[in-house]
Amino acid sequence: MSRRVLMLAYFFPPLGGGGVQRTSKFVKYLPDSGWTPVVVTVKEGAYWVADGTLAGDVPAGVEVVRTSSLSPFRVLRWIPGGGKRTRSEVLPGTAGASEPTSGSGVRPGDGRGVDRETA
Repeated sequence: MSRRVLMLAYFFPPLGGGGVQRTSKFVKYLPDSGWTPVVVTVKEGAYWVADGTLAGDVPAGVEVVRTSSLSPFRVLRWIPGGGKRTRSEVLPGTAGASEPTSGSGVRPGDGRGVDRETA
């Protein structure tokens, strides 16, 4: 007897990135344990990372319901310049770096919240 499990996941294939892995692998392997997953996720939209290969983790017949959402990434479109800034604009002292950052201005491992004198 197969049981059903509802999975709510903002990040789900074909979106890419680290947040997608856990849900896509659960969906792939849960049927082996007698569970039928039903996934509720968002429609593809403003999120910029896509990985079509992850769609191969979703078994045929798995119900995936895609809904509309107010994505925080869409809000960036309303900011002049699309919310894209260079690293030197966000992190003083990194002049010459030109890669864009997220609109939040926070980068993993940038040391914010850590006293750099004692760290």
